[in-house]
Amino acid sequence: SWPSLIYMPYIAFLDGNVRNTLGLNGAKDFIDAVGPHEFAHQWWGHHVGWNSYRDQWLSEGLAEFTAGLVLQQNGGWPTYNDFFEKARRHILETPRAATISNVEAGPISQGYRLSTWRNGRAYDAIIYSKGAYVVHMLRMAMADRANQQNPDARFAAMMTDFATTWAGKNPSTADFQRIVEKHATPSLKITQDGKLDWFFQQWVYGTAIPKYEASLKAESIGGGRYRVTGTITQSMVDDNFVAVVPIYVNFDKGAMAQIAAAPLMGNITRDVTVEVALPRSPKSISVNNNHDILAR
Repeated sequence: SWPSLIYMPYIAFLDGNVRNTLGLNGAKDFIDAVGPHEFAHQWWGHHVGWNSYRDQWLSEGLAEFTAGLVLQQNGGWPTYNDFFEKARRHILETPRAATISNVEAGPISQGYRLSTWRNGRAYDAIIYSKGAYVVHMLRMAMADRANQQNPDARFAAMMTDFATTWAGKNPSTADFQRIVEKHATPSLKITQDGKLDWFFQQWVYGTAIPKYEASLKAESIGGGRYRVTGTITQSMVDDNFVAVVPIYVNFDKGAMAQIAAAPLMGNITRDVTVEVALPRSPKSISVNNNHDILAR
């Protein structure tokens, strides 16, 4: 992708039937995601650059995230959610011939130095997939679920501000953080100073990936209200690792809704008790349904 010019392989212009006839079905994911990724570089990479190799994720990660948005636009939320499930597995996997997993290779801030003899493919997993995941986590944390017309209004305003403020310039990760802090919602401002050092230290400058286990149930207490009780466990992190884990109620036909969030610090098991009004009896209660937090 060059400024105002994008090179695409010829198979990007073939429809599904033709690709099937030519035995090119395996290229579907490439076509669906890589084209939008390269197109997104017109904004992330060309319109807004990056300061150093430590900040290149602002180009590749944001372009990859944008590809996920295009998939959502074309295929709905399940397609978008599947995109980040594939990203999650890519981040955590150990490629063939590698001696360490992708996430063990280092943090996003390592840039091209992630690729070593121990794992020559870690750069793509961390800069592209984890970089996109960081932006996705910001989107989910900033979502205003009361605004049914556009729950992403605050997130979109933040990204527009970043693109406008840094147009024709080369921002650093710290510059991006300051823009995010300017638009941050209470769900992100979990420290007294209101800054997002905790988020960026964990996800851009750190390598910890938490694991979550939940044992939750809902019981009717009458009048269309339900009491949700149980536990949520966070593990495989250090003592200062913080996350606000969303709790979802699941109905039939794949319908779901977030009903609460549980702040967790370190390796901990937390008791949960929530009372909520629901339109009908839920099938189950779970956490992190929409890949809200990158987890094992």
